[in-house]
Amino acid sequence: MGQNRPPLAVSFALEFFKGLKDPRIARTQLHSLQNLLVMSLCGSICGTEGWDQLVDFCRIRSNWFATFLDMPNGIPSADTFRRLYERLSPKQFQECFTNWVAALARDVSGEIVAIDGKTLRGLVEKAGKKTQLHMVHVWAADQGLLLGQEVVDGASGEMAAVPRLLELLDLEGAIITTDANSCTAPVTRAIVESGADFVLAVKGNRGRFHDFVVEAMKTRQILQTFTEVDEAHGRKEVRTVSVIEIDDWPERTKNNGAWAGLRTAVMVERKRKVGGEATTNETQYFVSSLAPDAEKNAHAVRSHWSVENNLHWVLDVGFGDDRRTIRNATSAENVAIVDRIALTLVKRETSRKRGVAAKRKIAGWDPDYLGLVLTSGIPIP
Repeated sequence: MGQNRPPLAVSFALEFFKGLKDPRIARTQLHSLQNLLVMSLCGSICGTEGWDQLVDFCRIRSNWFATFLDMPNGIPSADTFRRLYERLSPKQFQECFTNWVAALARDVSGEIVAIDGKTLRGLVEKAGKKTQLHMVHVWAADQGLLLGQEVVDGASGEMAAVPRLLELLDLEGAIITTDANSCTAPVTRAIVESGADFVLAVKGNRGRFHDFVVEAMKTRQILQTFTEVDEAHGRKEVRTVSVIEIDDWPERTKNNGAWAGLRTAVMVERKRKVGGEATTNETQYFVSSLAPDAEKNAHAVRSHWSVENNLHWVLDVGFGDDRRTIRNATSAENVAIVDRIALTLVKRETSRKRGVAAKRKIAGWDPDYLGLVLTSGIPIP
């Protein structure tokens, strides 16, 4: 860096990415890694799609970038951005992201932390050949903050990814929720070892364990029930949550060892009516390490959906996760990390009472507001 210096909050954030190794040959580094990261992050915040749009955006905002970045060689080309993201280590990049988020997050003790997977469907590694990139996200529901993520081979790989994520993150005292893919003995052991509680969905793919829970809910004494009603826009849903406490859980699974922390079985019965349509009924089952408190378990079940509504839906609709076509898996993973950093910053900027899409448009129009988003919520030591 020469004379120009980024704002203090941006400099502080960049400290967490200092350990990121530049994969380029030194003699080809006409543009610093810092510049490429900051420019691509700003482009993501403002809604650019593809390398050419990113370059167009940077050229239009070149005078603004020059106020805090040294750019002796001007704006990078589209090929420069593309080559960097094809070679950058996603593992190192993800570790930097996790450390940065840890500096933003407050203590999660007592809060709901939802773990759920999402598939990016736009990856095309070769012409005519589609592949899927599946990412497992760890979402602090109350804070609206993505704490961590990991790429897995497919939905079935979530069972292995969750314990690895729990080792990296400090989730002591949190209440962790997952869908049925992660309701496994190894996941319960990892959660207990991390000092957290859990509420895990159970479906038929768990075989005899699922049958045990269903039968127990039918035949054993219900200790508590809790009912809540949602009614809006012609839709009415009544949810009744029932809990029992079990002391004779199946101790082991055939292939994955012993369960840990199991205490409560939970049944959620939903009755939904939309307009003049017939009422539909749905029953779901969960296992929990919590006490048989129906309202507390109901809150955990309900809060889990924020990972779908406030993260996955926004990434699909606002950031084009599924429609973006990238021909390199490493690049796709790295771009996904940049988008998730951008989403974190946009959500944490609260001076404008607007949704994510509106705030991204404003950032594209107004460089002063872009600067505000770029430093939003970043603690300054």
